[in-house]
Amino acid sequence: MPLSWKSVWDDFAMSYSAAKPDGERQNVKTENQTNTKFIVILVVTAFFAVSIVCLLAAILYKWLQKRRRDKAKEKLATPAKKRTPNSPQDKPRHVKLMRSDSSLSEIVDTSRESSLPPTPLSPLSEEDNLSFPFERGRLEFSIFYDREKECLKATVIQAHGLPQRSCIFYVEGTLLPDVTTQQKTSIRYHNPSPVFEESVKFSLPFEELSERTLCLKVVELDGFSNRLPVGHLLYSFDTENNNYMDMLRMDQELSRGKPQDDSENSNIGEILVSLCYLPTAGRLTLVVLKSRLFQANNGLPSSFLKVSLMLNRKQVKKIKTSVKSKTLTPVYNEAFIFDVPTQHIGNVGLYARVVNVRDNEELLGKVVIGPNARTSMGVHHWECMLLSPRKPIAQWHKIL
Repeated sequence: MPLSWKSVWDDFAMSYSAAKPDGERQNVKTENQTNTKFIVILVVTAFFAVSIVCLLAAILYKWLQKRRRDKAKEKLATPAKKRTPNSPQDKPRHVKLMRSDSSLSEIVDTSRESSLPPTPLSPLSEEDNLSFPFERGRLEFSIFYDREKECLKATVIQAHGLPQRSCIFYVEGTLLPDVTTQQKTSIRYHNPSPVFEESVKFSLPFEELSERTLCLKVVELDGFSNRLPVGHLLYSFDTENNNYMDMLRMDQELSRGKPQDDSENSNIGEILVSLCYLPTAGRLTLVVLKSRLFQANNGLPSSFLKVSLMLNRKQVKKIKTSVKSKTLTPVYNEAFIFDVPTQHIGNVGLYARVVNVRDNEELLGKVVIGPNARTSMGVHHWECMLLSPRKPIAQWHKIL
């Protein structure tokens, strides 16, 4: 009788089971139970971990939604603030030429209430002129430039109304800021209105004329031949509107003081700056162009300028240029704008300091420009700016 496959398999299984000892079968059973428990514990732990992570994510999502809704309610409840020029985003420190630092200088007009309508502009912005009182006499002179010889000829014609003391006068001519170009006329005796009709000549290219300032100084000699400065006048050349090919005759008042400081530190160097004032907008623009330094004690200096806007001898705003490394002829070409109302333009000034970074920010010198400047070059530059509104006036200043 043929055997079926089932009966064969059962017999094989029974014989195999009988062949194994009882101890081995018990060990295999225990190992299988242990593996099953470990897998169950691992699955339960993973489930609880995933549940906790999902719960935390849901809580964080709810909190972010609530915070977003609260901010939206605050924006709706608070009116939008207008962006004022005083905001920090609108206060760059300085920028290059053709762009400007247009931040406010915090000079405000407190003479009237803000609710009142604005008052009319001052005579400066209406008539574009100012008068400055002088009491030292007048000097009549003429200017002519010879293009072929590249020579500037300044003719001293006559002085009027000089002080009547010794009545011994002569005139010194200088092309500032180079004081070594000084020339003199002959001496005139016993006449408070002497006639000179003498010329002083200076050789220079026409391109450099706009960077120079003619200084004519009247000097009196006492009985002991001591020099007594009577007064001086300063003339800045406008090469854009005048080529000086035709003789230009002028009659100007003499001002007091010295055109330059004669101290021992006057040979530090010089700096070229440009000033422009817009009376209608109450905006003062300062452009620091370049400088020339004559001293280099510890190698080539790395210099920059700190400029302060002063109101009644108090600092209102301070700015500074970038640092130009290891050079005696730094070129800055940086512009700065100060908002100065016309009511305060007569009480403000600019105080610039030249600093060397290489020597722990050593102060090399300073320049003061304004109505209260110590040198007449600073006063003259300020007056030229006020007499020519909306027009940039460039001038060299000695670093003192």
